[in-house]
Amino acid sequence: MTPEIFEGIRPYDDNEMRMAMQKICDPEWHLARQFESVMRFVYPSKSADEVRHILLSKATIHDLQEDVMSEMNRQIIRRTTDGLTTDGWHNIVRGRAALYISNHRDIVLDSSFLQYELVRHGFDTTQITFGINLMQDELLREIGLMNKMFKTDRAGMGSSPKEMYAQTELMSQYIRWCVCQNNESVWMAQRGGRTKDGVDRTDRGIIKMLRMSAPRSRMDRQRAISELTIVPVSVSYEWETCDIEKAIETYDKRHGRPTAPRTDVSQIVSGITQPKGFVHIELCRPIDDNDLASLADLTDKEFDEAVASIIDQRIRSGYKLWTSNKTALQMKCGDRIDSTDIAKHIGEKIEQLKTMAGGRDCDELADILVGIYANPALPH
Repeated sequence: MTPEIFEGIRPYDDNEMRMAMQKICDPEWHLARQFESVMRFVYPSKSADEVRHILLSKATIHDLQEDVMSEMNRQIIRRTTDGLTTDGWHNIVRGRAALYISNHRDIVLDSSFLQYELVRHGFDTTQITFGINLMQDELLREIGLMNKMFKTDRAGMGSSPKEMYAQTELMSQYIRWCVCQNNESVWMAQRGGRTKDGVDRTDRGIIKMLRMSAPRSRMDRQRAISELTIVPVSVSYEWETCDIEKAIETYDKRHGRPTAPRTDVSQIVSGITQPKGFVHIELCRPIDDNDLASLADLTDKEFDEAVASIIDQRIRSGYKLWTSNKTALQMKCGDRIDSTDIAKHIGEKIEQLKTMAGGRDCDELADILVGIYANPALPH
């Protein structure tokens, strides 16, 4: 049973899941049409009544994820990718919880694809950090809470510094309770938002947050991190979801230019429906005491930076470079292009981006877009 202190952030239990399912399956619910459109994607050949029957028959979250959510991922993989592969299964131990820290390229698919692969390989799914920004949408909130997502507020929206500290400490305590006491794995992204420029970098503040729930002495820092069994996860998309939007957002941030952001929901839909080519997930070697032994004499800030750097190195080494990455690097460096078809496709994306420039410098936008694909192939 989840301790009462976590009542405000925890996901639904089985009973709450069934109650929420009754609500969202009600044809009179005010978001019924939106929900039905989602289910048509998952079950394109079934009627609304047949889908409701399937959903209402799920007695546990485990059943929901093994059946419905796995089918959703199968549909996404079949209809929008050229295949999903995974490797590194020898790096996780069956029956032992871990904290999966992943690079972040898509709002929901990074974690969703991992859950699908965990189920396929006979492992339990994880709890998942669930940004408060996503919880503003009622349908997303219900689906998320039914799927072991717990509330996180990394941005401290509307909070005082004292409140932000308390929220951060509570999240740290919850993650440690899940992994170390409840033996339940957790997935979280390496940073608060998606990578927009193709450079995967862990926010050292995450390491600081993880240490907050452990004893503060320097002697205990190593134990505080090692007992979480951090498994870096590297997700590689041949074609980046929302790449054009990311290029525009990167440009605007670089120039201090205000952007009218698309809603999280619309970007989730784009990420799900856009062609992604091949996708690969690499489960990297966990961080262990051997990795941390040399960090004993560092200051807390240096320690956090060093641990974040280890995660970054693992994620970069596990990243699968596609022809799109290698071709983009050749374009960026002015080298001979090996794949003219891939170069043509990148060129088409650049032309589409230019039609959306809206007064922005088109050459700089093109350079940013090429960089999204080229940067993972650069030496670091």
